[in-house]
Amino acid sequence: IKNRIMKKVLLVLVLTLTMTTQAQIAMDKKLHFFAGFVIGATANSITYKATNNEKTAFIVGMGLSFGAGLAKEIRDEIVYGGFDSMDLLYTTLGGLSINVPTYAITSLVKKRRINREL
Repeated sequence: IKNRIMKKVLLVLVLTLTMTTQAQIAMDKKLHFFAGFVIGATANSITYKATNNEKTAFIVGMGLSFGAGLAKEIRDEIVYGGFDSMDLLYTTLGGLSINVPTYAITSLVKKRRINREL
């Protein structure tokens, strides 16, 4: 069930990003959002499989999304002389957009499973 829901969330995300015009959100911001989404989803999935703990998976997914965005902006500051806090925000929001629903769905599924066993 989790994979089906994640596929639907990804589809909605891709459709939303492609439907938004260039003037509304710059392509660079869309790429930051998508990178945060992919990093967050991957980290969350791997962590959950390793720990079976949705809270840990959420923290790792969000931490790596934010960390990747921060590392990229620090690099941009060093190489190009420009740290863009909005790029960091969009990368973090990408991670948030997948980690929050994943956490909620995983918690709900776990609770239902526990209730069925009682």
